Amino acid sequence: MGRGQGRLARWGASGVLVGPPAVILGVMVAAPLATLVWYTLTPDVTSPAAGSLSWENISHIFSTPLYLRQLGKTLLTALIAAAATVLLAWPGGWALSRLSPRRRNLVLSLVIVPYLTSYLLLIYSMFVLLSEGGPLFSGLDALGIVGSHDALLYHPVATVLVLIYESLPIALFVLYSTSEQIESDLLIAAGSLGARPRSRFRHIVLPLSSNGLFTAFVLVFVPMCGAFVEPQVLGGPKGLLLGNTINDQLTTISAPHFAASLSILLLIGIFLVVALLYGLQALARRATHA
Repeated sequence: MGRGQGRLARWGASGVLVGPPAVILGVMVAAPLATLVWYTLTPDVTSPAAGSLSWENISHIFSTPLYLRQLGKTLLTALIAAAATVLLAWPGGWALSRLSPRRRNLVLSLVIVPYLTSYLLLIYSMFVLLSEGGPLFSGLDALGIVGSHDALLYHPVATVLVLIYESLPIALFVLYSTSEQIESDLLIAAGSLGARPRSRFRHIVLPLSSNGLFTAFVLVFVPMCGAFVEPQVLGGPKGLLLGNTINDQLTTISAPHFAASLSILLLIGIFLVVALLYGLQALARRATHA
């Protein structure tokens, strides 16, 4: 068999293995996205223009400041929660990568425990923790730090806390994997050549961790943007996000076409934020190598 035929055979084998998952992913991504676009361009049945292509949904979004404010609030809340999650998970991931295998497996097993329970249970456990008279505020009240009637329920901070709590294991696993690839011998060698801890962090740890940090951030940021149960339970009326409005359009108002328009708006906002962060990461990488 010639070299060209061998290459074709390898490509064919790869196509057989990769083809079915690629088709499934393509259908699962392309079909819902195409449906969202179609729904966005067709008004709901209550509209006089129902059934025909129209910009009615889009014009309604941009003519009503509420939806754009909610988009900004949603992206800002997700940015704060994702950044806090990554900052909390990074030192933990680094420490995990330096543990002995036995201790590391024990800690990783404990980290994965929240995934053995439902998200609804996690949300309501945080509800009890942050409520007036709950374990947290009862303890703080006993220490004289807060008042007996203080609580964090029905406040945007409560939404941020529960989003961090839910997403921390994901970021921790990603950053543990990233930190494990940074060899201790590299840091020891840099130290033996006179590099101080700050210099080692800036020129070795940070550049080698940048891809993991970006990946962890995106993996937790995107689901946070679509959160609606957490703000509904913990955020209160002032803490509702765009996901709550989309849910109301589907379940209460029965306006699926307008809900699709809001979903496209949220998707575009997420894409722009991720693209901006990717650009900033590329600029930082160039500055580091310059």
